[in-house]
Amino acid sequence: MNALPFPLFYLDFEASGVGPQSYPIEVGLGLWGGADRPIVTWSALIKPALGWTEWNEASGRIHNIERGELATGLPVEIVARRLNELMAGGVAYSDAPAMEGWWAGRLYAAAGIEQTWAIGDADALLNRLDNFAVERRACWQERAHKAHRAGLDAERDLKGFARAIKARDVPVERRPL
Repeated sequence: MNALPFPLFYLDFEASGVGPQSYPIEVGLGLWGGADRPIVTWSALIKPALGWTEWNEASGRIHNIERGELATGLPVEIVARRLNELMAGGVAYSDAPAMEGWWAGRLYAAAGIEQTWAIGDADALLNRLDNFAVERRACWQERAHKAHRAGLDAERDLKGFARAIKARDVPVERRPL
């Protein structure tokens, strides 16, 4: 069994829908610096870029986000720059890397900024753990509530890895993006 590659970043986007014209509406990024360190999360609503108009009411209900709330979100340029700063060329893991890559691509294209970090598959992290650790994580994830809010879901997934390696009661610091 190999250790987790600390610091460990975890990424989650929420979106306006799942169609080809949908777009990211919220981003959450979690950082866990090590088993004896707190989990730090950043999240923000994303103000729609020009041309981002598709809105799926069902997605809004799932995320508990009203379309009008997005007007108070951060502009895509600020979100893209801030993610580049926080990630500093690293890798953010996700349980859905293809989808997160799609949303990140939409964000960075709208911002006109190059993405300077990568998205990794959380399965690669699971492959570093023994079967007992993977089972502990799976059991915890089944019981943990998925909020469908980007920051809280990134936090949940990092807590799942904390349970996997038996790092219990890891404190969490939530910050705005």
